[in-house]
Amino acid sequence: MKFLQLILILISSFAFAQEKYSITGNISSENESKTIHAKVILYDEFQNVIQTIEIENSEFNFENLAPKIYSISVIYDNKIQDEEPFYLNENKIFHLNIYETVQDETLQIDEVIINGKKETFKIENGNYNIDVTNSNFNKLATTKELFSKLPNVMLGADQETLTIIGKGNPLLYLDDQQVDFSTISSLAIEDIKSIEIIKNPSAKYEANGKSVIKISLRKSKKEGLKLTLQETLSFKRKFNNYFNSTFQIRQNKSEFKLSASYNQLNPWEGNGFDYRIKDKNIQSNYFIKSQTKRPHFLVNTSFFQELNESGDYLSFAINSNFRKDKGLIDTKTKYSENNENQSILTLNDNENHRNFVNTLMNYNKNIKSIDASILTGLQYTIYNTGTTYDFYNKINENDVEYNQSRYQKYRLKVFAGKFDVEKKFESDQKIEVGGRFTHAKSETTNQTFFPQRSSEEFLYNFKELNLSAYLQYTKNYEKWNYKIGLRTETTNSKGFDEIKQLSDIDKKYIDWFPNAEINYTFENKNALTIYYKRTIDRPNYSNLSSGNLYGSPYIEYSGNFNILPTYTDMFSANYSLKKWNMNVTYYQSKNPMSYTLIYDDVRNISTFTTVNFEKEKNISVGLDVPFEYKIWSTQISLAMIYSKILDEKALLKKSVPYIYLYSNHNFKLGKDFNFMVDGYWLSKRIEGIYDRNSQVIVNLGLTKSYKNFDFSIRFNDLLKQMKFSETLKYDKISSKNLFLVDYQELSIGIKYNFGRLNKTILKENKVNEEENRIR
Repeated sequence: MKFLQLILILISSFAFAQEKYSITGNISSENESKTIHAKVILYDEFQNVIQTIEIENSEFNFENLAPKIYSISVIYDNKIQDEEPFYLNENKIFHLNIYETVQDETLQIDEVIINGKKETFKIENGNYNIDVTNSNFNKLATTKELFSKLPNVMLGADQETLTIIGKGNPLLYLDDQQVDFSTISSLAIEDIKSIEIIKNPSAKYEANGKSVIKISLRKSKKEGLKLTLQETLSFKRKFNNYFNSTFQIRQNKSEFKLSASYNQLNPWEGNGFDYRIKDKNIQSNYFIKSQTKRPHFLVNTSFFQELNESGDYLSFAINSNFRKDKGLIDTKTKYSENNENQSILTLNDNENHRNFVNTLMNYNKNIKSIDASILTGLQYTIYNTGTTYDFYNKINENDVEYNQSRYQKYRLKVFAGKFDVEKKFESDQKIEVGGRFTHAKSETTNQTFFPQRSSEEFLYNFKELNLSAYLQYTKNYEKWNYKIGLRTETTNSKGFDEIKQLSDIDKKYIDWFPNAEINYTFENKNALTIYYKRTIDRPNYSNLSSGNLYGSPYIEYSGNFNILPTYTDMFSANYSLKKWNMNVTYYQSKNPMSYTLIYDDVRNISTFTTVNFEKEKNISVGLDVPFEYKIWSTQISLAMIYSKILDEKALLKKSVPYIYLYSNHNFKLGKDFNFMVDGYWLSKRIEGIYDRNSQVIVNLGLTKSYKNFDFSIRFNDLLKQMKFSETLKYDKISSKNLFLVDYQELSIGIKYNFGRLNKTILKENKVNEEENRIR
């Protein structure tokens, strides 16, 4: 039945191919006998000048243009008219009508008609580019909700991680800097211009990921100020409220933004395990339920300064995220050992805070004399968490008794820097070189107090230094495009237990990560891309340096000091067949990381922790199909995946291919009035070690814009299917776990836009063709 419901909602169609297009147009005046003399300038999405045309017969033409984002400016009588960016995926025609007034002889371009419209989803060589600014995504409340609605992207059960279907955890980039999930989750939707899902990243990107999600922030070339206020009422198990304000001002070559959010949240979470330890005759199941109150503050500020007309700029940004959780966590446990049964209720009165501040600075320099550019960047991150736990147990029919108190603090500081140099040789060759350093330092303090015995203390310091360098070469030859790159990364990690005075982590290693890409465009404009890359997946800092967390008398949660990085070799091919985009990917990983229960014979306790399995094999075949018909537009992504995780300690099941089907539908009901249906189907997955559940997620939405107001109403997880379960037999334990997410939601939102960014006025009397930008 669920499958039939999904099929009624999710349908398929076409995708983009690599073709060359043209832009033609004409400029007319109310004085029909007058010949228009003007300049028409074509920019790329980064506002670099592609071509400038001086027209004398009122007509202009740009040819042999690749499918991507462009914008046009018209200069007439020392004044400039900037038009909104557009995506070129077909030949377009501009009709510009000029009306002149006799008194001041000023220029007014009354109307621009573009044959075609902006597309939300664009695909090139298998990589997605999603327009957030000009789509209904711009009306969502949070970036987490935004990512949950993107093709091939899934939020983890903890709602704090992202996964690309068939690619694992991606690298996250904010403009040109690598960031973590805390940074992107602190962004306001209003700040985001577009999101690119790069499935075939070059050596320019860090090797710590098989794919990249790159977020581009909005920057304006128009002057003025703008204030946006957004309020969203969210009804889940409990009421939640989101409020955001964004202020933006642009003057000459300077732009300043300030975004502040206050969210009053009441999150609910639940997870449980049913496990057996056969050799010990132990059987147990438990379920943990958490309901807390969470005031959540987010403050982001950024400054962007153009330094000249050659595209040089300096940018500075601070992203911060502050939250505090307070509430009760209860765990119900049924435990049996040698036929002796216990029923345990564990109450945890906890208070938790997380503070995150990330500072970014970038400087870009274009050297026109040698056709090169240099980008340098610095980043400093501080992440603090502190938790107070008071645990009480009620065993069988006995009274509730105080068990212990735990005070935990974790502090992480990361300082990073990078530089990228790009040099072009004529029009068919390019060399990119660069490097990066990352220095991380964490401190962990755990104190545990017991009522009738001495306290315990855990103090741990961890340091890691990563140095990397890369070289990427690109060559175009007729219908061929070649890319070959090499990245090297060194890692030096040290971990020291202050209590035991023991250094239990001391790792030094150097790795080499090659990548290669070949593109060929056929006579019929179809395109083939073949790609290879080697990657590494390192454990996160907190996993390497955290202590134990008490769950119940027989369960605890812990990091793993001995976890090893995962190495992956990946091959992929992508074929653009007119309106269809098809891809196949194969990768094999050594030491893949995942979570499971481990039994400790000495302490008679099971620990939920991260372990390394031996290897993983994965092959996926995908199809991307956008479609448009009258008022209906949709994006379909279909993939069939075969995955097998192997380990000699695990009982393996026969792996079975599973299906992922994503669909996003938009129905234009009237002017600025849209109805949306989006969601995905993920079939049952058997992946060697793991047996995982299926999901059918369906979301509905309705948006309407009126004057300066945007209204929205949404119903997420219509079928209430957002849960994650898996079964496995590893080492001594057979287990089945379940994670429940409070995702079903009815939300009502309103956004008010005050002020506007006005059309730029050209100050100079002369326009220099040699300059890369005109503001």
